Amino acid sequence: MNNLYTSIALGLIAEERIVVTTNDYVHAFNLTKDLLVRKCGFGEADINVVDVQQSVKKGKIGVLDEMVSRDDGDTFAKVVIWRNLEKVSKDQQKNELVPLLNDLDGYDTGGSPTERLESVKICGRTVKKQDLFVLVSIMESEQAQQTTYQYLKERFWFAQHHHHDVGGSTDDVTVHGDFQAWMNMLKYQIFPRVYVAPDISRYIYSLVVHARNHRLCSLDPFHSRLSPRSLDAITKLARALVAFRRGTDDDLFVTPDFCKIAMRKVGYWLIDWESHSSFARGAERQNNYSDYNRRVEISMLTGDWYGSDYTYVEKYIDSCHSHGSPQHCKNRIVEDVINTVHPPM
Repeated sequence: MNNLYTSIALGLIAEERIVVTTNDYVHAFNLTKDLLVRKCGFGEADINVVDVQQSVKKGKIGVLDEMVSRDDGDTFAKVVIWRNLEKVSKDQQKNELVPLLNDLDGYDTGGSPTERLESVKICGRTVKKQDLFVLVSIMESEQAQQTTYQYLKERFWFAQHHHHDVGGSTDDVTVHGDFQAWMNMLKYQIFPRVYVAPDISRYIYSLVVHARNHRLCSLDPFHSRLSPRSLDAITKLARALVAFRRGTDDDLFVTPDFCKIAMRKVGYWLIDWESHSSFARGAERQNNYSDYNRRVEISMLTGDWYGSDYTYVEKYIDSCHSHGSPQHCKNRIVEDVINTVHPPM
């Protein structure tokens, strides 16, 4: 619950969208609403729950209608929760949801990327944002990676996995007295003051470049290579972590440790060489990929793979597969990059 609380707080501070993946959808949804209402002080009128699978049938205007406040049709609710995103077809994600989120970000409007938009124009309507605004999508962990359109994934900041053990205890969380006032203070006073040194920017750049050049990315470039926008995502997450952890302290600067945390959160969500690759576990059984097809694919690759003996390639790929449940598995690409790229002195 602490991780869920922290993720929502970070989303509010930076006004970014987050994903909550879970093995128990109903429990995660109820826990999120309970956290927002009982702990964070949001009223029922401040939270809009959108069944994206149904709303998107009317196009992006249908989703927009569900996101605006019930008290004021020209203002977004403070917290918007998307449900069933993983059940929306990729064509609808591409043609309806990606343009909607682009409009929400004020894409191609000529405004400064660092300046907050007080209102946005979507489908001919001008909709205002409240002082606090966050969009949370709750998804089933087993389907989140496979069913989400890659460019839509990039519109979400990072994913937080919530694992529910039946019969297990749920850790309580201590929340700041006036949560919303505290978030406003962090968002508008502390977060803009967090400093990113040039050496830290170069370190983040190196992390992204090495991740893009990792040999496993060659197996599924579209789903595993970080886009340039991830540079901003990692930097912003590191800054938000500093603001959240240090609050009113004077040490408002990003350190390599915060960069590593941000790289893991963003990377684990966006880098996925397994789900769609012919080298994924069970791919041969599910998609009729034969050993011959894999050998041909490896033989066509260049770079680190050139001239590789398939016997050793197979052993290497098998050793890189993630094992176990989502809360315990490791992303080999992200971990290799963090271990390889040395932070500045």
